[in-house]
Amino acid sequence: MLSIPLQRLLFSSTSYRSFVKAIIQEAGKERGYKKQLADCAGCQPAYFSQVLAGSAELTPEHAEKLSQFWDLSDLEGDYFFSLVLLG
Repeated sequence: MLSIPLQRLLFSSTSYRSFVKAIIQEAGKERGYKKQLADCAGCQPAYFSQVLAGSAELTPEHAEKLSQFWDLSDLEGDYFFSLVLLG
């Protein structure tokens, strides 16, 4: 389950990218966090960087894996999944 500020950000987001970038920023100095997210999503770190830059998209499978990794509640996961589908 997300912290209250991240939960508010998720539910006010119209783009999954802004939410993912906020989570990465929240992780702050945790070394290798983007690579950890890429591995969790089942994609290459370079592809994940392209997703963050806007030149590639997450797939529904990536969204499902990231939701599990972040331990999102059902409602949070459904919203994140919807954002990915809209992307």
